[in-house]
Amino acid sequence: MTPHVQSFLLHYLALWQPAAYLTVFFLMLFEGEVTLFTVAYLTHHGYFDLPDIAPIVIAGVIAGDLMWYELGKHVFKSPFLDKWLGRASKKLDEQIQKSPGRAIFISKFTYGLHRLTLIRSGFLNVPFFKFFRADLLSSLIWIILIGALGFAASAGIKLFVHLLKYAEIGLAAAVLIFLLAEQWFGRKAREKIE
Repeated sequence: MTPHVQSFLLHYLALWQPAAYLTVFFLMLFEGEVTLFTVAYLTHHGYFDLPDIAPIVIAGVIAGDLMWYELGKHVFKSPFLDKWLGRASKKLDEQIQKSPGRAIFISKFTYGLHRLTLIRSGFLNVPFFKFFRADLLSSLIWIILIGALGFAASAGIKLFVHLLKYAEIGLAAAVLIFLLAEQWFGRKAREKIE
């Protein structure tokens, strides 16, 4: 069941669902928070089916994280980058080497730090299965929390729009009361002057 479509972009999203699901997968590789929040919002409104979109989101997040890990393992191995990144990420490297699972989990919820942590994990040769287990658990928790925020925001906006009707009535009533009070006080003031 496709919901009532009110926007040009959402119209095409509803028409070409396979392309929309594929787009979500690729967006999850590079920009997770905004994409996941938006997908959860749109899922709540019926543009995506939760059983269909959930595995795509999970696959996109994990594939993206593995991509950054592999980039750190192979691409960022140049001496120049190592010298520059090594100095800049000394404390992070210590945390990754001491407890990669904790470092990955914390970075997942720290905007701007997660990609660097993934790259440095690959660079520091964190064992793949150790990395994968930590990343999978962190990603699942992150998806549930951000997805829940998207769902809640969607429900909150519906409630806000519903309550906005009453706010409009309240505002109109307040303006009317103000005008009536102004008339009444103005008449009382004129009576005292006369």
